[in-house]
Amino acid sequence: MFSKSVKLIMLVLFTTVITACASNDQIKSGKVISANETNASVYVSADSSVVQGEVITVRRLLPTNTVLEGEPLYSYQDIGKAVIESKGKARYLNIKIDELDIKQGDIIELTE
Repeated sequence: MFSKSVKLIMLVLFTTVITACASNDQIKSGKVISANETNASVYVSADSSVVQGEVITVRRLLPTNTVLEGEPLYSYQDIGKAVIESKGKARYLNIKIDELDIKQGDIIELTE
């Protein structure tokens, strides 16, 4: 009897945690769609938690220039940090880039 109760409680707890994680609508990452000298347009999966002025990290997939067996050929490397300037159309953000060399296809991640 006690074992069934513990199993039921664990199942309910596990289901609650999984549901809470799956329904998270905060931005985690996005991709740069277009960029010029001062601004860039970024597509994100969810934009309900966007705050103007929030800092984001920009990363780029670059070759590691290694030929050793088992070593990765590419890795994400930090390009720098940018600031969310405004919210564009649905799921699009405008970010302000001052001294970064952002290119189309770069990945942005929310800075924790």
